[in-house]
Amino acid sequence: MHRGEIPVEKIAQNDHAFAVRDINPRAPVHTLIIPKVHVPTARELEWSHGELLTGLFALAKEAARLEGVFDGGYRLAFNVGDNAGMTISHNRSSSEYSTTTNMRAQADAWNVAYAGLERYLIVTTSTPATLPNTATYTIGNGTAVVTLDRVRSAVSGNSATFVLRSVGTVNGRRTSTTTPAATRTLSQVVQRQISNLDVDAAFVALNGLDKNGTSGGVSGVDECGASATIPGLGVPNGMYTPGSNSPSANNYIDGSPDNAPSYLGPSGFGETAGTANTQVRVDWEGVLDGSVLQPDFTINRTVSPSTGAFPASYTNWPVVRVTGNIVNGDNFSGRGILIVTGNASLTNITWDGVVLVGGEITLSGAATRVKGSLITGLNVKIVPLSTFPYLPQTYPGRGGVGNGNFLVQYNSCHVASALNRYGGWLRMANTWTDGWPVP
Repeated sequence: MHRGEIPVEKIAQNDHAFAVRDINPRAPVHTLIIPKVHVPTARELEWSHGELLTGLFALAKEAARLEGVFDGGYRLAFNVGDNAGMTISHNRSSSEYSTTTNMRAQADAWNVAYAGLERYLIVTTSTPATLPNTATYTIGNGTAVVTLDRVRSAVSGNSATFVLRSVGTVNGRRTSTTTPAATRTLSQVVQRQISNLDVDAAFVALNGLDKNGTSGGVSGVDECGASATIPGLGVPNGMYTPGSNSPSANNYIDGSPDNAPSYLGPSGFGETAGTANTQVRVDWEGVLDGSVLQPDFTINRTVSPSTGAFPASYTNWPVVRVTGNIVNGDNFSGRGILIVTGNASLTNITWDGVVLVGGEITLSGAATRVKGSLITGLNVKIVPLSTFPYLPQTYPGRGGVGNGNFLVQYNSCHVASALNRYGGWLRMANTWTDGWPVP
């Protein structure tokens, strides 16, 4: 029939099919829609036939108008196989419409929205000057409109919080021009992580420092030569005791000032304005609850038996978290970010990068080296301590620096390498949504 081998009365045609009156009608109006591409039955239809099916539906609608049944209603049907009364091995109708087309379009829209959200997080390398900020991306067969807006400003060392919304729209897979385009909206709450650390000194002891003896050294002279010299030691006002009464007792401190600590302000607890705690801008609460500097490796020593282990390799400058204490006898060395929620006794241990300690620090041993930045006593930022039951429930005393030729050396290159992976957007846990309302 589609080759002209059977005489038929054509009603209409388009690029994909033609409509003819059935030579053996089973109703007063019986029209066949014949695709110009040979498809034996609906069983042989593939996703690649989407454009063909659209053409079939469009022609069926036109034939209904021409035959005078468009307004009153009509039925579209497929006959598939002998048991359905099929007499010609050629697909004869465009009526086998399935909701899978709409489902496929929704899936496409979801993929476009997700890809748009991911692309925005990759290409947007800093917080936009004007918010809300909107970007539009063409992705595959659709468009993603992505909008970033701030929901909380940065306060007291805590990162600003944003909501990122991506609306994916797909125009394909519609059965007609009157069918709405498929749309899907995804959202994610994010924070902007800063890839540097406000280093106030090579060694900052928020809980103060009682020096034992005159050996060892702390130096604010940048070992890699990329930054200006900083203080070797930073402590709250009145919370430093030198190792002796000798005029040379502070000669182990190199930096600016030289042979003397830098006083950061009054001591205190929490984030009381004007104290040393606010001078040292570390979101310690965020570190403890896991929303900031999410660890690659976790060693939990607050349970028995303890869980986790130090990594075998430090190639990628990982974040290593010890929930509990590091004790004398722990034998490891590495690089990256070392987080200790309790006390830390570093004996003949070397670490390149950043060391953050909630409690007291003890440094001893000629082989002990921290090259980067060391901050201790951070638990004084937490009020009350019961917010995190695994912490020691008393505030740390002064960190004691033991004897031995230990060294804490400022190295801005190591600090940058340790924090490099965390410069960018941090996805907040349990904040991803599908179907965020569009204003």
